[in-house]
Amino acid sequence: MRERGFSLIELVVVLCIVSILLGIAVLRFSDYIRRSRKEAQTRMIQTEIMQARLAALTERRGRRVKLKRTSFEVYSSTQDDEDGASPRVRLQLNYPITWNCTGTAIDIDDRGIISPPFRSICMEESGDRNLTDSVVLYYTRVNLGSRKEGKDCASEFITVK
Repeated sequence: MRERGFSLIELVVVLCIVSILLGIAVLRFSDYIRRSRKEAQTRMIQTEIMQARLAALTERRGRRVKLKRTSFEVYSSTQDDEDGASPRVRLQLNYPITWNCTGTAIDIDDRGIISPPFRSICMEESGDRNLTDSVVLYYTRVNLGSRKEGKDCASEFITVK
């Protein structure tokens, strides 16, 4: 008569399979978390620029957004820290950014016109397909985008979403 239950070998095989599947799931989940944090930072940059543009329009006074590799500053006028003004918003970035234009300042005039236009801001290291990792600035629009793999941070290499 056969006893009921599992043999030791059967239990070890099942535990090996479960541990392999669990390891794969943890790797995929950590990749998902990293991607979502990058996208959240990109959306935060877009939101801050759009809020600065809206404030410039409603208060009829220009604004300046200053980009740094690991931080982001918004000023309540077109003067920045070099002129003795302190930023209204200063945000530390978890992922370094790069941009495709010389200079670090984005000026928004009292009519909401962004200068210089056709600038893009990207995550420094992307390499992920279909990741929202770029912000493209036009005269009056601020769009999110996805940079083509292996390309630099120029507007023509970004697919606007």
